[in-house]
Amino acid sequence: MLTGGHVAVLLDLLHLFNVAPLLASRPVVAWSAGAMVLTDRVVLFNDRATHGHAYPEVFGAGLGLVRDVVALPAARQRLLLGDRARMASLARRFAPSWCLPLEPGSRVELDADYRLPATASVIGGEGELVAVGELAYDETAPDETAPDETAPDETEREAVDGE
Repeated sequence: MLTGGHVAVLLDLLHLFNVAPLLASRPVVAWSAGAMVLTDRVVLFNDRATHGHAYPEVFGAGLGLVRDVVALPAARQRLLLGDRARMASLARRFAPSWCLPLEPGSRVELDADYRLPATASVIGGEGELVAVGELAYDETAPDETAPDETAPDETEREAVDGE
């Protein structure tokens, strides 16, 4: 169980005690800062800061258990979700990762490989909230099923091997 709190302190302690390998083999319940540290990069954000809009920034590397996801806890409280241009900019900035707004009491159950379910709501390329399953993978996240365009095809491999 990973609770909320100060994300920097939590992340430093988890890195210090090398907790990631232990978490990888167990079910994990996390919220707020705890959800943020499970991702591959921790993003700080607050559109409603007292000094005005703050641009989202990458704080640092998370534990990397949940890849290609930017966890955004208390999203309605901290983000201007109705500002579609701002939300589209956020989604584009952190693409190919999914920007996952989390609300108090919400639940997102990941699969065994720590991937988002098709029903999870993320911020789409137009700044709208949309289910992962409704988005084309090339819109805001990597397509794991697409062939690697940098890899040579079979005829190129044969030519290289035959030289």
